[in-house]
Amino acid sequence: ISASLRAGAALWAARAHLRAGDRLGYVPWLENAAALPHTFYGLLASRMLGRPIVSDPADTSDDAQAAPAEPAPRRSHAISLHEIAPRLVDAALDPGRHTGLVRLLLDATDVSAAPPTRVSNPLLGEIDIEALGCTPQGRRALALLQVGQDSRAEAALRNLWGLSGRDPALRHSIMLVARAAGLTGLAAQAATLIEAQYGQPVDAERFPVPHLHPAHGFTTDPALVYALTRLESNFDAGAVSGAGAHGLMQLMPVTAGYVTGDPDRFTGTPSRLHNPALNLDLGQRYVNYLAHSSGIDDNLIKLLASYNAGPNAMRSWAATSADDSDPLLFIESIPLDETRQFVRRGLSYLWIYAARMKLPCPSLDALARGAWPLYADEGDLSHQPIRMATLH
Repeated sequence: ISASLRAGAALWAARAHLRAGDRLGYVPWLENAAALPHTFYGLLASRMLGRPIVSDPADTSDDAQAAPAEPAPRRSHAISLHEIAPRLVDAALDPGRHTGLVRLLLDATDVSAAPPTRVSNPLLGEIDIEALGCTPQGRRALALLQVGQDSRAEAALRNLWGLSGRDPALRHSIMLVARAAGLTGLAAQAATLIEAQYGQPVDAERFPVPHLHPAHGFTTDPALVYALTRLESNFDAGAVSGAGAHGLMQLMPVTAGYVTGDPDRFTGTPSRLHNPALNLDLGQRYVNYLAHSSGIDDNLIKLLASYNAGPNAMRSWAATSADDSDPLLFIESIPLDETRQFVRRGLSYLWIYAARMKLPCPSLDALARGAWPLYADEGDLSHQPIRMATLH
């Protein structure tokens, strides 16, 4: 069972206890969720307990015991929070059902398992260079990096990763070399896999902070732009999706043209969307357009759902939602798994980047008090200074 599911089940169990009037049972379940700080519900539970987000790797040594953010399932059958959440809400209205269901979830939210093994030092050292130098693929990658052949070097490192099996030290060395060489996408992917396999959070790699320069500056919360870019393209300006979306913020040519007032502007030359400054500028304009669209009305959760699945699909889901007063229940009621995951991850990445940039987290504060997060609150942060003192 993934850490995301365990954190979610624990937080929903806490909500069920609170709704049933059992405040003594509420806090322990919230603590269980907060013990998984690299998940959507773990971050939310921490804020509900009044705790700040700790994002600097130098400050997260205690997180070594946290389960990986998205590990492979450990059981033969899948348990979906999409199915659990409404049952917990219903159970809260019936004390008998409430007790039985919460006990059923006890195993799924147990965070007392033995801590995963930590891998090596997060700083690149000679031992990492030597580790790569002991393999033909590693020697090739290092030689290519020395002569500026970054793309070919990255291909060699990816080949080495595939041959490394389950050698945590070698895989960690590959990640560190990729980071030092500026191969941000490879470093981030490697860090995500390392966390999933070995349980070591590596925020500096999973959430890199490359310099983004929209053509007209940031017109919304920079942390939101970084979150969407990390989620959509992993900061790959040349990314092209199977559906035909392009660039950092994965814009469809028709969409990019629409926000400029010329629908055909990019249909014949979609490669223009690989210009980072232009793509970021148009991406922000599209986000702003969505925020003010009918049915979204400044709602950040509905905005993120629309960014992934389209505003028409989101409006259809909202129209059939049983309860529009509970933002978390709305998220778990989204029928498309990809979009539910996108919304959760989009918010999680937003909060982590805000913490790394030392910016406020108005959406996290809103959800922690049970309110819908508003896009306008993020837009108000567009001119906030970004302090990068802890980012290297």
